Amino acid sequence: MTDNNAVNPDRLAAKLQKLRGEYGQRIPERLQEIEFCWSSYVYEKDPVVLTDLTSKVHMLSGTATMYGFGVLGSHAEAAEDSLVAIHETPEGFSIAEAAIRSLVADRSFEE
Repeated sequence: MTDNNAVNPDRLAAKLQKLRGEYGQRIPERLQEIEFCWSSYVYEKDPVVLTDLTSKVHMLSGTATMYGFGVLGSHAEAAEDSLVAIHETPEGFSIAEAAIRSLVADRSFEE
């Protein structure tokens, strides 16, 4: 008798690989959105744009690592932390700018 609830490791690995590939294909678009939000914030200094930017970076930070893009996830986490620094330190804007530039320049997901 076959257990219908048993997990087939090969099928699971194939599904996870497919999800990782689909996620990886969307990374450039997500980085472009982050770069656009940053540029908008630099120009407008609108707190709503900063909130949207922080949300996008936060989601990338969490999901990139989960899908196996650890370097990208680390860059996103640093960028997220730096966005908080905008309001906490005088040099916060410069820190955030450097972190965002590093994040959008990251191409580790292309490996």
